[in-house]
This record gives sequence, C-alpha cells and structure tokens, in this order.
Amino acid sequence: MQDFLLKSFDLSIAANNKRAYKNDGIGNLTVEEFETAFMYFDSKCAYSGRAFESKEQISIEHIIPITSGGHSMAFNCIPVIKKFNTLKSGYHLLDWWRSYKVTNTETLYTPYRHLKIVNYMLKALESINMEDKREYILTPDFVDEFLKAHENELNAPKAEKHDGKAYERLSQIEIMRALDLITVEDAYVLYNDLDGLKLNPAIFFEESLHVLEGAIPKEIIERINDRIKKVPDIYIDDKKVYRGVMDKEDVEIRNKLFKWAEDEHIENEFSVIGYLDFELLKSQDNLIEFLNRRKKEILEIIGAKEEDFGTIVNKIPNILTNLNLANRVKAIEENLQISTKVLNPNRNSEMYRYLVNKPDLILSGKVMDILLDYAKLVNVDKRLLKKGIAITTIIDNLEVGIEILNNADLNVPDNVRKRIIEKFINNSNGKLAREAYKMLKGRVRAHEKGLTPEEIERDASRWLICISEKYNSSELFNERRINNTRSLYKTMSFDDEGYMKGVNRNAYVIPRIIRYSNLSITRDAETNIINDLFAIKRIKRGENIEEVYNYLMDRVKKSNPTCDEEHVMQDAARWFVFLLENSYISLNVMFGPDREKYADITEKYYKEMKFDEHGNFINQVIPELEEDKNILHARREYMGIIDSFFNARGDFYLIGENMIPKQELQERLFKEIAKCKNKRDVRNACIRIRKEYNYRRRKKDGPEK
Repeated sequence: MQDFLLKSFDLSIAANNKRAYKNDGIGNLTVEEFETAFMYFDSKCAYSGRAFESKEQISIEHIIPITSGGHSMAFNCIPVIKKFNTLKSGYHLLDWWRSYKVTNTETLYTPYRHLKIVNYMLKALESINMEDKREYILTPDFVDEFLKAHENELNAPKAEKHDGKAYERLSQIEIMRALDLITVEDAYVLYNDLDGLKLNPAIFFEESLHVLEGAIPKEIIERINDRIKKVPDIYIDDKKVYRGVMDKEDVEIRNKLFKWAEDEHIENEFSVIGYLDFELLKSQDNLIEFLNRRKKEILEIIGAKEEDFGTIVNKIPNILTNLNLANRVKAIEENLQISTKVLNPNRNSEMYRYLVNKPDLILSGKVMDILLDYAKLVNVDKRLLKKGIAITTIIDNLEVGIEILNNADLNVPDNVRKRIIEKFINNSNGKLAREAYKMLKGRVRAHEKGLTPEEIERDASRWLICISEKYNSSELFNERRINNTRSLYKTMSFDDEGYMKGVNRNAYVIPRIIRYSNLSITRDAETNIINDLFAIKRIKRGENIEEVYNYLMDRVKKSNPTCDEEHVMQDAARWFVFLLENSYISLNVMFGPDREKYADITEKYYKEMKFDEHGNFINQVIPELEEDKNILHARREYMGIIDSFFNARGDFYLIGENMIPKQELQERLFKEIAKCKNKRDVRNACIRIRKEYNYRRRKKDGPEK
C-alpha cells in the first residue's frame, strides 16, 4: 500500500500543503502520514464507511477546511471518497455531514464514524512529537475497542436515493462558486474580506462532543474530554496550530447559542455560530435578550417576515453581530434602487429577495464598497445582481467601460458619457469586453496603416462603443455587427438628446424595456428577445415602440391605481414581452386600431408567463385567439427571425460561405414554421435545417481532395 500511495498522492499532498501556506496555515502532511490515516480508517471512506473502488476515488479531505483556517497536517487530513470531498467543500463538517441524505430518510452521518474521526484527530495530535507516530495511531485504545464492538454501525449506509436538495448550501460557498475567481489567492483574499468561518481544532472537539452527547455512552465522552484537556498548545514554525484550553466564557456562550439556534430552527448552526463576533457577544449583559432584539431589528431593516429569519441567518451567517447592517442596507437601497418596503403583508420586501439570493451584498465588505461608490456615479442595473453575476465582474464591467470611453475621446457632455457607460456595462462582461477591445485593435491596425498606438486605441474604443450603441454590448464578437459598424464608428456623433446619430432609436428603448421586465432569465435569453423584436419590420425601420409600451403602462395603472411606479413599469414590460413571444398574438396588432381588443384578451395571461431553465418562453394557449386570423401575423414575424438567422441578402440566404436561393429552402421553412408554437421553436428549427443542409451539401460534394 505504501508504494501505491507514494506514487499516487505525492503531487496532491504537495499541492494541498502549498494551499495551506498560501492561506497563512501550516502544510507539512507527508505521504506516510496520509497512509497511516488510510490504514486507521480500514482503507474506507471516513465519512461514508464505503470501500474505495479505485485509486481515483480516494481524496485527501481536510476536516477543517483550509479556507476556514484548517492546516494541511496529519490530524486534519483523512481519506474520503472524492464526491463527498467535493460536496462538502468549505462547509462546516457537522452541518454538511448530518444533513446530506443518502435516502429520503437516512443521512450519511453516524455518531460512530464521527467518534472515529475525533479519536483519529486526537491520536494524531497526541503523537505529533513522537518518533513512531504510526504505531501510536494504529494501536487500539478504549475508543477503538468500543467501535470494534459496534462494527455494524460503522458499515456503509444504503445506496443514495433521494429527491430534492441533499443539504442547504451555505452563503460563503455560494459566493465562491458564483465569483468565478481566477486564482486561489483571489479566493483567500475574498474569504478574509468576508470575515469567514475560522475554526480551531479545540472548537471542533467541543462541538463534536456536544453532538455526540446522548448517542455515545457518557463514560466514553468523559474519557475523551479528559484526553482533550491534556493536549498542550502546539506550535509549528512559531504558529499556534492547536489551542489546548478553550476559554470557559467562550464555551458558555457557545452552549447558549446552540440552544437559541435550536429554538429558532436555524440550520447550519455550527457555521452560523462560527461567524459571530464573540467579543461583541461577551460584552452583552443578557445574551439571549441581545439575540432576540437583533432578530427584530434585522427583520425590520430588511423587510422580512419572522418565519424567514432562519433563511436570512443561514444565508448571511454573520448578520447577528454585524452592527453595520442598517447602513449597508440603506446604501444598497439608495444606490442600487432595491426597496425595503413590504408592499404585501404576505410577502417579503425586494431587499429580502436580493439578499438571500446574493448574500455577498452584505458579506463582501470592501468589494461591495467599491461597487456602491460606482453606483453613486452611474446606474448599475440591479438585475445583474439578481442573475448571480459576481460583484467583481460588475466592477470589472464598470472599469472596462470607463477605460474604453476615456480612450475613445468623444466630445460629449457628462450626461451622455454616463448614458453610454450605463448601456455598455449593463449588457456586457468585463473580461469579454477586454478581449473584444484587443481584437478590434488588431483589426484597426490591419485596416488603417500609419496610425499611432494612441490612435489605434481611440479607434478600437469607438468601434466598441458603436457596436454597443447600435446593437448591444453583449454582441461585441458578432461578426455581422462588427462589419456593419466598420465605417460608422469613424463618423459617429450624438444628437442633442445624447443618442447616437444614424442609430434606430429602438436600440436604446428596447433594452430598457427588457430591463424593466426584471425577468429571471439569462442574458443570452434576453439578447434573443431583443433580436426577436428587431426581426419585426416595424421595429427595424424605427417605428416608435415606446408608444406601445406607454399604452401598456396606462392600462396597468388603470387596473392597479394603488400600484407604485416601479411595479407599473415592470408589469407593462412583462406584458410587452408576452405579446412579443407568445405565438397566439402578434406585437404588430398593438400598433393598429384593434389594440384595445387584444389588450383586453391578453391582460389576464401575461402575469402567468413562464420561461424554462434556458430562458426560453413557454408558450401559453389563449383560447380566445385559437381561431383568430392575427395568428398569421405572428407566423409572418417568424419569417423575420428566419431572415435574421440565415443572414438574408435579398433573395438569398447566407449559410457558411454559400449564398443559397431562398426558394431552395422555402418549402421546408414553411413546413417547419407551421409546427412552431413560439420563437424558441423557430430558432431550434433554423438550427436543425442549417445542420441538415450542411450535411447534404458535404455528402453531395464528396470528400475533399
């Protein structure tokens, strides 16, 4: 076994040791020490008791995660099936393990495997300065004898089979997974910024005994507790890696917190408690009274119901001792226009919905401060937060937008600069914008000889802005958009209202309407909706789309006279999207004399519209319009989508590098359109037809010579 581990884990152990040092910890685990742990757990997964099926399934698990202050040392590293290592990630073990279900009723956790882990940690700590650590750890003691008598309880549980979520994610993991950070160093910087969960092995022991109490005989618990007390402080390279004696006041406070958390039905109690500021808690004369008062304050500040308090605390685990909460929420409300008002007694505020879905609005202190400073200058679309886009990415968008605008050297007033940046940053990705900028600099350099580096940067910046203004900054790599603006960017100018001359005014209005709709769909799905709009000839030729939107706003106001302006704008925008995407109605009819009729018919349907996980509209049947002739108008609009998809050029479609006469595909296209119930179906049909055509073309031409 030793040779096997030496060959398989030396690189992994070295990488983990390096990670620990980068996180200001100790990393001195050796292959021999990990092999000892492997043997102590009988060559089985320490969490599940299952035998490893292959060497690829074995992973080095840190009981106390490195990101929570854990060290890559023998006492903290055990063999675990890779799947469980990945799922646990940075969670507190006692929260994750006890809630991860292998069946609908059974969890992965058993107190006997928990006891075995505690005993291994103790043995590894006790033997830290011994010459023959392996012999000490592998020699059975009273705990090992007790566990041998309960061998059945150590066996693997049933195969996994459960519905729904296996466990509740903790906020810090959601943040880390959403941020898409480039380097490990960036991750550690963020954790420090979050005042993240930091654990000492002594705290883990104390929490473990709290959990094991009642499941394991009292005599065993007491004897283990005596051993824990005898382990001295341990230093490695002048760094304390183990604090031998727990502060009595800390223990007392923790016990009160556990009881309070249990009464409040708070999940992930160990992580929540681990995030709290114990110095602040120690200063309270009556701890429980302080916690109850904070609970009331938090619900009022955020605008939430009492039954949702547990969700808030689980998502924002340091919120109980975050006395700056009111100021942060006020800054978010003022600068990102996220409301704390409770408009319906049966629902929570908008602020609550944002915070539980994006807890780093509260947790990521310095990063969030930067975003709020920017938000004082320009309108940052709050939908970006709702969609889970990382705060660091939003900041990058802002900084790229400002850099590009400065390089463009446009002679426009400040209010126009502000509008240009807002349109750019609310529909782009900072990293992709940088790549597009680099690509366009290369094109300018190739097309325009003799320009200085500064002039190349200026022209590339103007080209980017031109694409963003005429189309959308999410299409910076769209070859057709790039070519269509190649000459326009050189002469670009703005009118008195700050809009770019020569650009369809709907290019500004439509993204704003889609933004008002506040739909929970991806940015790509929103781009598809915008493109669907520009497939309509009336929109493409610049007919005022705001007229339709303003009409819908008036209808919403009449139906809901007490509704605030923000919700009126949102409902009107959603109605607008419904009229566009549903195959039973054509948006064109809203320009004509029958506007009132079709508004009456669709008013009761738009609020129920749904989208699938990819952001595609799910068509709704409108019985009143089943036989309506205006369905044909919607079918004609589908032809606009097809023309756009196949890059229509007069009587031809451009497929790849081939110009195909429209009539060659027309019969097949009309046949497919007849089956389509919504614009998603049209796009999928286009993709299918293009693939089939390319296949037939290659088959006809034969293999390349």
